[in-house]
Amino acid sequence: MSVANVSKIALDTPTDAQEAENTPTNSDILREIRSLKDSMNKQSTDMLKAINDIKGEIQSHSQRIGETEERISQTEDDRRPRKLQRNFDDVKARFRALGVRYGMLYPAHLIITHNDKRRIFKSVTEAEKFIQEISSHAGGHTGN
Repeated sequence: MSVANVSKIALDTPTDAQEAENTPTNSDILREIRSLKDSMNKQSTDMLKAINDIKGEIQSHSQRIGETEERISQTEDDRRPRKLQRNFDDVKARFRALGVRYGMLYPAHLIITHNDKRRIFKSVTEAEKFIQEISSHAGGHTGN
């Protein structure tokens, strides 16, 4: 082994002092652990905030969906009485031809005034029977 090789090996080999310089101290390790902990806490806080924001959006959408379903349901409920009332259209025309006053009560009842007497019909069949009665009384008074 030559002197040049020995000196090169001596330069490349760390000394105890150099190793001590490169070895982290306990305070360096603790500082790094605290830094990691702070970073993890911030990430956890950011994730929780994002999750809560998403949860709030989901609740908001859910509420809007519920409100929309309620409006649709109310619209359907509003249409049912009108459909039922339209069932009386033919008998209303027949009462009109007989000179009998009539009107509709909510949700779908026909009210008439015949010979100063009020009658309420809950079905078209009832109203048709009454029309047959007053029509069969030839010469009977059909007005108010």
